[in-house]
Amino acid sequence: RIKALIFVTRFYRSTKIKALIRKFWEMEGIRFLFVSGVNTVVGFLLTLFFGEVLKLPDPLPVVFNYICCSPFAYFMQARIAFRTKMVLPRYFAYLGSSVPNVLLLSALTSLFEYQIKLPHIIGYALSYVIAIPLLFIMVKFIVQPGSERRAKRLAKKKNDDK
Repeated sequence: RIKALIFVTRFYRSTKIKALIRKFWEMEGIRFLFVSGVNTVVGFLLTLFFGEVLKLPDPLPVVFNYICCSPFAYFMQARIAFRTKMVLPRYFAYLGSSVPNVLLLSALTSLFEYQIKLPHIIGYALSYVIAIPLLFIMVKFIVQPGSERRAKRLAKKKNDDK
C-alpha cells in the first residue's frame, strides 16, 4: 500500500500530469460535471438525513434538501463551474431552472423504470447521464450572463488564432 501511495504521489508530482489536470480543469464542461457530482452527493446525503435520521415523511426530505442545498448548488455552479459573479436575479432564475430539471429527470426515470422496466437504480442513473448535456446548457445560460459568454468565446478564438 505504501509503495502504491508513493507511486501515486510521484505520478501526481509529474509536471505533465499537473498540466493535463489543469488543462481539463479549464474546460467548463469538466468543472460542471465535477460540481454537479458534488451537488448530487451533498443533496443525496442530506435527503437521506432528513428521511432516514429525522424520519420525515415523503416528500419533505426532498423539499428540505432543495431549500437547504439551493444556495450551495448555485454558489458551486456560479463560482466554480462557470467562474462568474453571484447575482441575486440569476440565483432566482437558477431556482426556477430546477423545476424543468426535476420534471425532465422524473420523466426519464419513469420511462426507464415503468416503460422499459429497468431496475430503479439503473433507470435513475441513466436519466442523469442522458440529462447532463441539457442541464449543462440550461444552467450555463442562467448562471453565466451573455456578455461573459461572448467575452470568453472571443478570448478563446483569439488564443486559437495565435
